Amino acid sequence: MLSTVSGGSILGAYYYLEVQHLLETKSDSDMTREDYIEIVKRVQQNFLEGVQSNIRMRAFGDFKKNLRVMLGWNYTRGHYLGELYEEALYSRINDGRGGTERAMQQLLINPKGEPQEFKPKFANWRRRAKAPVLLLSATSLNSGHIWQFTASWMGEPPGLLEEFNVNERYRRLYYQEAPAHLQDYRLGHAVAASACVLGLFEPLTINGLYEDRTVRLVDGGMHDNQGVSGLLDEGCTMILCSDASGQIADLAKPGEDPAGVAFRSSSILQARVREAECQNLRARLDSRSLEGLLFLHTKKGLGINLLPWIGCHEEKYPPLDEDKPTPYGVNARLQRLIASIRTDLDSFTEVEAYALMASGYLMAKHELQQLQRLRDQEGEVGSWGGYQINAPSVVWPFAEIIPLLGERPENSTRGKDLEQQLKAASSVILKAWKLIPDLRRNATITVAGMVVLLLTVTWLLWGVTIFSLTLGGLVLVLVGLAIVQFAPALRWLSLRGEARSLVLKTAMALAGYALAKVYLKWINRRFLEHGRLSRLLYL
Repeated sequence: MLSTVSGGSILGAYYYLEVQHLLETKSDSDMTREDYIEIVKRVQQNFLEGVQSNIRMRAFGDFKKNLRVMLGWNYTRGHYLGELYEEALYSRINDGRGGTERAMQQLLINPKGEPQEFKPKFANWRRRAKAPVLLLSATSLNSGHIWQFTASWMGEPPGLLEEFNVNERYRRLYYQEAPAHLQDYRLGHAVAASACVLGLFEPLTINGLYEDRTVRLVDGGMHDNQGVSGLLDEGCTMILCSDASGQIADLAKPGEDPAGVAFRSSSILQARVREAECQNLRARLDSRSLEGLLFLHTKKGLGINLLPWIGCHEEKYPPLDEDKPTPYGVNARLQRLIASIRTDLDSFTEVEAYALMASGYLMAKHELQQLQRLRDQEGEVGSWGGYQINAPSVVWPFAEIIPLLGERPENSTRGKDLEQQLKAASSVILKAWKLIPDLRRNATITVAGMVVLLLTVTWLLWGVTIFSLTLGGLVLVLVGLAIVQFAPALRWLSLRGEARSLVLKTAMALAGYALAKVYLKWINRRFLEHGRLSRLLYL
């Protein structure tokens, strides 16, 4: 089982398509370890190239699509994002499909040499190379339940805790049972539903599937941030969980305004759900209902700073050493920066991507070795869950950045530059301006020029004539200016429902189109060049 939520669904679907192509073109007896290594290498290269096209900006860079989003109530930015996943990412898979639409039903794997009616659940036991099942999870705004897409069906799965949750359950159905317009449901749209970040993109809508119901789906991480519920429902007993979600951060002085408190409270609730899921997995492992658990997350191995109260003379708990290496060899300060890298759909530089890859690789290697040591102590020598811990090493593209991750950043020019890039990597906007001096300088000059121009025009229009106004005339001018300022707001408030939404979407379509074109043509290229690993290594 490959169960994914949020951004994991974008990458998980890509990996699944690569594995599907391998299984359908190579017989089980001919499959080797190197086949899977080559898949991972291709994913690293091709997926990163697709991401560097800046999918977030491209989602606003097609004026016709913007208009369709604006005018079509059954077509949202999420639908367009799904199509961009297929165009910018999945089209790079060398399976003969190219950039054509991919339907969920086409994801059914029929391994080479197996009968046409092959079903992984019943036939995988006799295969060395297992055929995975892909489970893409979203969250239903209708019922609050989890909504899942597989190659066979979509809908809310059975097994909900009906004793505590009596909301309607939108029964799952096979695609051939769906209305004609939903039978070939697109992979890109299913992925977009699972990765629809709440508040950033409109929910993905499914119409005409249930009587008098409009299904609206958002990020699967809202319901199950690790994607493990689908694995548990299917009876999986060996779980490997990779959690790269943005975790709640410390705040020295939390805000007290209602909006800030509400946002922080939501983050705390999500953190509590995540903690409860982790505790659930640990309890299952301790009770032996799970055979094995490997849980990786970006803050693993980082210490906790115990704050003393004012006047405390207790020296038992010294301040946390921010430069102490983690158990897997990454400088703790750099690992915290890696953990804060944005979870976004814009371009990722080589340095950002390779730092994430290297951190995850070192962490996974260390954890597997630790688990193997426990197995060795219990007399189960050889492997953990069938994974070869001491298999021949592979030279990965990100290997060159590993030595820098283990050093104190201030010890070298490279280290300082790496730290600067990782600090900027947490920002959703203005990353290029923070890193590239001439861009920052040009932006400052442009803004200053606009301010000077505005002041000059203001002085030419008003500087001479303002003194000839009477007091009453001046009052009338001020009243007029106030009316001009507030008239748009008054007109905006007078709009109702769909009219207000139409104005907002029109403005977003036009502004987004212009901004995306400018950014993709000039800024995105400079940002990627600055973040090349070769530039960092030659400093």
